[in-house]
Amino acid sequence: MALLNVNGLKKVYTTRLGGAKVTALSGVSFTVEEGEFVAIMGESGSGKTTLLNILAGLDKPTSGQVFLNMRDIVSLNEKEISAFRRDHLGFVFQDFLLLDGLTVRENILLPAIIGGAVTGQTEARADQLCDVFGISAIRDKYPAEISGGEKQRLNIARVMLKNAPILILDEATAFTDQENEEKIQQSIAALTKGKTLLVIAHRLSTIKNADQIIVLQNGQVEN
Repeated sequence: MALLNVNGLKKVYTTRLGGAKVTALSGVSFTVEEGEFVAIMGESGSGKTTLLNILAGLDKPTSGQVFLNMRDIVSLNEKEISAFRRDHLGFVFQDFLLLDGLTVRENILLPAIIGGAVTGQTEARADQLCDVFGISAIRDKYPAEISGGEKQRLNIARVMLKNAPILILDEATAFTDQENEEKIQQSIAALTKGKTLLVIAHRLSTIKNADQIIVLQNGQVEN
């Protein structure tokens, strides 16, 4: 049995202006095995981010099912879906979701701070991840003082600190120059061995080691 089974996902939005119906996903189905690296590709507007939002429990489909270890996460209530995200998922989206009043280091530690699990070991791990992703020099700065690429590396470091079994990455290196991208990809690969990765990517270099490539076009999986 696959780790993740996505069956017939459909998502229809109603626009605020005029109430028109927009279909973002239509009949999307695929399976993901534990430990697989799955790349999701497609043009802008093809439904990639909508799909990841549903898989992360941040949005509900209009119809369809998402089974994780044979449990349908679509049917979970808010409390259950929060626990699901806490226990199973780490995600990096294009919105950085950083707290302006916390330093870079404190933002990396945020999941542990929220969970009341900050220890000397956790802090040492955060410092190690700052080194790995080349942000040690800015760890005492605040989000407003750093670049988009540095925010992205901070976000990746925070996800790696959480150490979740399933990682969802939406253009995780979009703000990174080509030279640094390769280093970051190598670091991500080393830190995620044995984990299940779902990655949205435009650059072919990002998906060269993917076990499975899912191409979306107009909200459907292209065969």
